[in-house]
Amino acid sequence: MNRLNYRNVVSAALIAGLIPACTWVPLETHGATVEVAAVDQNLRSCQKLGETTVSVKNKVWIYQRNRNKIEQELENLARNEAAERNADTIQAITPVNNGERMFGIYACLE
Repeated sequence: MNRLNYRNVVSAALIAGLIPACTWVPLETHGATVEVAAVDQNLRSCQKLGETTVSVKNKVWIYQRNRNKIEQELENLARNEAAERNADTIQAITPVNNGERMFGIYACLE
């Protein structure tokens, strides 16, 4: 393999290795104020404002993205959405499935 082809192969491998680790969904400033309740946490004292289903790519080309990154991005999206609805808490309703998850949106703080 000549030197140019070797560099191309190494570069492609490095890029392919980094893509699954990228986080593409930032937590916006307003979303940072939204709390994340544990799945088993009792939120009966909160007012449920609705639900949201959020999704991200779970695969980039043939590469499966990191599960923790996917979960973090879904949580970021839900927190951002909750803040836009004047909510202060989210709670996962469903497990992650193919890069998608449903969250409940609540107003808990007075």
